[in-house]
Amino acid sequence: MVALLTEAPVSAQTVSQLTRDLDQAVAQFHQGLLPDDWRYLFLDGVSLRVRRPRGRTRVQLLAFTRSTGESQVAGEGLLNELYRRGLEGHQLQLIVADGCPGLAVAVQTVYPSVAYQCCWVHKLRNLLSGARR
Repeated sequence: MVALLTEAPVSAQTVSQLTRDLDQAVAQFHQGLLPDDWRYLFLDGVSLRVRRPRGRTRVQLLAFTRSTGESQVAGEGLLNELYRRGLEGHQLQLIVADGCPGLAVAVQTVYPSVAYQCCWVHKLRNLLSGARR
């Protein structure tokens, strides 16, 4: 991909430098403070297959948080990170998520006074997946 952008051969040194730069940018993102003026928070997990030395495995990417699933522990880690960065939830009125039971419990643990609901798109997809065509 880098060779397509630069139209030049890419060395191992170039790839290493790009990787270091990207790692630094992601680390800075995770340290950035968040304003506590959000009223709505939408949470959704994305499942990707990643090649590892021991073979392919499924991981979840949740707002730059990598986990092995959408468990309560993973959800609490993500929400606690948002809280630590400044999103304490004083203005939050509603949190909408993809319906993962672990995430629903995590929301009630970290933001217990905020209303929570499952995303209607996810609800409809779940209903349609069980219906006959």
